[in-house]
Amino acid sequence: MKVAVLDDEEKVCTLICTLIEWKKLGLVLTGTASDGISGLELIKSTKPDLLITDIRMPGMTGLELVKAAKEVSPDLQVIIISGYSQFDYAQTAINYGVVNYLLKPIKKQELNTVLKKMTDTFQLRCAETEKSKRLEEIVERRQKQDAERLLITAVTCKTKTAITDFPIPFPLRLSAIKVDSLSADYDENAIKILIRKFEEKMEQIISDQYITAFNTEYTFILAVHEKNEGNTYLNEILSWCKSQTQVFTNFTMTIATAEKVLSRKDLYGKARFIFQGLSRRLEDGGLAIYEEKTLLPETGFDYDHNIKVFFNAILQEAVCSFDECFGIFKKNIEDRDLAPYQYEMIIREFTLRFLEEASLHLSDINYQQLKSDYDKILLCASKKQLWETVYNYLKEAFDLFADEEREKYSKPIRLAKQYIAENYDDSMICLNTVAEKIDLNSAYFSVLFKKSCGIGFSEYLQNLRMGKAKELLVQTRLPIKQIAAFSGYSDPKHFAKVFKNINGIKPIEYRKLYE
Repeated sequence: MKVAVLDDEEKVCTLICTLIEWKKLGLVLTGTASDGISGLELIKSTKPDLLITDIRMPGMTGLELVKAAKEVSPDLQVIIISGYSQFDYAQTAINYGVVNYLLKPIKKQELNTVLKKMTDTFQLRCAETEKSKRLEEIVERRQKQDAERLLITAVTCKTKTAITDFPIPFPLRLSAIKVDSLSADYDENAIKILIRKFEEKMEQIISDQYITAFNTEYTFILAVHEKNEGNTYLNEILSWCKSQTQVFTNFTMTIATAEKVLSRKDLYGKARFIFQGLSRRLEDGGLAIYEEKTLLPETGFDYDHNIKVFFNAILQEAVCSFDECFGIFKKNIEDRDLAPYQYEMIIREFTLRFLEEASLHLSDINYQQLKSDYDKILLCASKKQLWETVYNYLKEAFDLFADEEREKYSKPIRLAKQYIAENYDDSMICLNTVAEKIDLNSAYFSVLFKKSCGIGFSEYLQNLRMGKAKELLVQTRLPIKQIAAFSGYSDPKHFAKVFKNINGIKPIEYRKLYE
């Protein structure tokens, strides 16, 4: 609580300041003055919460000062200190909102008791004010969020229920301001900063009723109530966009607008124009204002067939087939006489459907990665960048599928090899026992093992056993019978026969070579 002390005698000001228990009461001195005019200037400049003043002062009486100070700060609390005890002074002070009137000589206990009551009242009032402020902020924030949701719904949903209660009056003008990244590497935090700065700028540019909302396509939707003709504020927004691209050099922005919306039923239709206008950036570039006046028809495109062809190439892990599919897909779109909006919407719809199909094949972690990377397609500023981004996106899906397919096959083989390495000395181990251990059909396991290792199961096991036998023959003096057992052969004669068939000499002869 901030306190100003006024008295025509400097020593009285000093005395009052000495008597007050500042730290204990949580009070702070903003200044002192010895005349009414200086006192009022002090109040205007420091805005104290409490004024302690004498009635008699040069230039302006204490009561005149209180009256003037209350006009500046209506919530200012006041303590009048005076040597006069006449009732008319006290009555006038009460009329000015002064609730504490102390007589000289000032007593320390009495002064601090009054101050304690006033600080308690002040803190309670501050708490109530803060609570009211928070409630107002919550209500205001919710109203803003509701208005934003309604605006987004109104321009993207055809249903009449979406526009029954629009929060600003008609006529209004719809506009859109789209953010794009000039490269695949973009800073999401930079976009968040742009959103905040844009909202702040709207408050400066547009003083009339308006709503602005940022949708999931990195686009600001702006609805402005327009009483008169003209939309000069869009030129000001464009200038602001150009200035921001000097700071955020990896981004560009595009503005699109439409004719006035005269009623609720026209909202969705006019919104189509602003989205059409934004797509013009793909051919004509950003940092411009586009206004479309011809509504484009829906385009037919066989999404299902193209997605099926792509997934066949992906599941077959055929890179050349994938590139061929992409080339055909791109040519099918470029050969059609499409406006930029139709062009962009086909690509977006295709990748969304592709993503939906991918969810049926990919693990959740890889699907979520692919889903988050879809935003890169929404941030393209040109056709060239769009095609590069779409190719990389689909190729990323191809690689994720390939990795998962390899993992699907490599994991059981890895487990099988581990089991064989730990149990090769068991003469009973065979393809069936290993397949059972890794929960695979023996016939499928046999094919999978040979595909992964390049040799059949029996040959792999035999090579492993022979390698171990050679190691024991060279590094130990164990008898051949024991080496056979340690290598997974229960019959020493069979072991010696197999060893000679593979190596051309008997085990005992192999040992002599290294003696």
